[in-house]
Amino acid sequence: MENGYQVTMNDRCSAVPDFDTPEYAMFGSLSTRRWETTEGLDPYSFGINNATDATAYKNGTTIIHTLVDVVSKNGNYLLNAGPTAEGNIIAPMADNLLAAGRWLKYAGECVYATEYWYQASQDPTGSYRFLTTPETFCIVAFNKPTDGSVVVDAGGVVLPIQEGDTSQTARADQRDDDSWTGPRVEHRREWSIDD
Repeated sequence: MENGYQVTMNDRCSAVPDFDTPEYAMFGSLSTRRWETTEGLDPYSFGINNATDATAYKNGTTIIHTLVDVVSKNGNYLLNAGPTAEGNIIAPMADNLLAAGRWLKYAGECVYATEYWYQASQDPTGSYRFLTTPETFCIVAFNKPTDGSVVVDAGGVVLPIQEGDTSQTARADQRDDDSWTGPRVEHRREWSIDD
């Protein structure tokens, strides 16, 4: 720590890295070693790509699903929004980032400063991710429950929920045609495990 600066090294620097950095890649399961995945909002480029159709950029739901999946597996998510030559973020990118931001404004406490739970997900392709803080246990559902109820199979593991604990649930908006409109929260209720 020469000059009082704290430094961390990724695996692009060779030597002895502090964390791994796969690009446009994810781990299928929990990694106890810190890691960071990097992606662009554009599926083909980290910078602005005028050939990319506006509908091809990662939408708010995809951003949130990726963020929660990565964090639940002990990773960081570095998302690039490539600006124009004038330094502007184009509307399709900005709109999708704002959509993700709306969800984070509501449920960010289940992402920021959380740790992975040793059972990161229900299964590698499952629709639930688990995260913890010293005072909370978060279950994030990627899909709307088919019958209005959430059933979590944590592989026989007892969830860290006790009698008397309270929980909050959130459901994503949906259109009349039953398709997702993004990660904006429509419904929230508090309940007790005793109910």
